[in-house]
Amino acid sequence: MLKITRTVTMLALFICLNSYAENTNVLKIYNQFTAVSAAAGKCMTPSKEDLTAFLANYQMVTTLMYQEVRKRKPNFTEQQAKSAIKIGSDKVTKAVYKVIESESCDSPKIQDLIKRFSVQAKWQPSS
Repeated sequence: MLKITRTVTMLALFICLNSYAENTNVLKIYNQFTAVSAAAGKCMTPSKEDLTAFLANYQMVTTLMYQEVRKRKPNFTEQQAKSAIKIGSDKVTKAVYKVIESESCDSPKIQDLIKRFSVQAKWQPSS
């Protein structure tokens, strides 16, 4: 988990493009959803209901992430903002896949991410 945490932390810094920004909550939440999605995609078969709920929450967090990137970098075009998010997402996903490849889905690091899937699927963000 330490390697994933370091990767996610470095990724958050990369994506936010401003280490002194006031609000990094959406960055952290987005990176967590991305890591959980990668682990779940390789190591579990969720119910249709849980998958639908997880994806709906992930989509909402992705939209908030996009808005945050645009707020921090108003000169970015829509495509540049989406590209920055994709680059970061790909890095998190690759880091999770690397752990799965070297330690398997039974790794405590991956199992921790899989446990979060259910939590994130049930998450009811406040308005």
